[in-house]
Amino acid sequence: MSDLSRKVLDRINAIMQPVADLQGNPLRWFFCFGTLEEYIADMTFELNFDIDIGLFYGDTDVGAFTRVWEGMGYKLTKRVINDVTKEPFNLHFEPVMEDTKKTPTVDVYFWYEHKGIMYHTYDVKKEGRDIPSSYTFKGIPKEFIVPPQSQIDEIRKSGPEMSQMLDKNGIWHYDVFGDHSGYKFRCPFAYGTLLDEWDPGWRFRDYRRGQSKSRWIVKMKSCCEWGKK
Repeated sequence: MSDLSRKVLDRINAIMQPVADLQGNPLRWFFCFGTLEEYIADMTFELNFDIDIGLFYGDTDVGAFTRVWEGMGYKLTKRVINDVTKEPFNLHFEPVMEDTKKTPTVDVYFWYEHKGIMYHTYDVKKEGRDIPSSYTFKGIPKEFIVPPQSQIDEIRKSGPEMSQMLDKNGIWHYDVFGDHSGYKFRCPFAYGTLLDEWDPGWRFRDYRRGQSKSRWIVKMKSCCEWGKK
């Protein structure tokens, strides 16, 4: 593992740690998509791909969230927003500090809940617009990332190790860069099931860049159509 990988992970954790949700609680977040796949398959964080982070739509003050990222050496260069509420679905940050500006960009996905499915979207058509000409949302069942609290509590009560690895929000905190290295990697609750959905055959992936898959896809011209779905 390179020192640069450690530096980038340190910086991301330093950015995310002070950010609170709208109730003042620590922000719920985790790594997802290719970043998660790399860690679970190879137990690495090698900066070979863009860094993907997931959190929850409407969970935090996005202006404050963006200012923290930009105060720590990243610049917001692209975003996709809800055309009705103007809240973001995706923020794209590029590193601009001299020591990390050649490291991967960071995509933050704000998962949107609708009828028990959590959806994400981004600039699918690469239009470079805040409001795309149309939206393509890809979903996963809510319980894959937000399990029942009783299930979380049962696992956490099973032993001190489990209560340290699984937090109260159902997010796993695993060692990366070796056991007891002090560096933690955050995984969504049902991470294996999620990888099966996003990239079937992920364990033997060929390292090609590609878009995630989903059995739950919703397309619309405007987010006002959510009320009709």
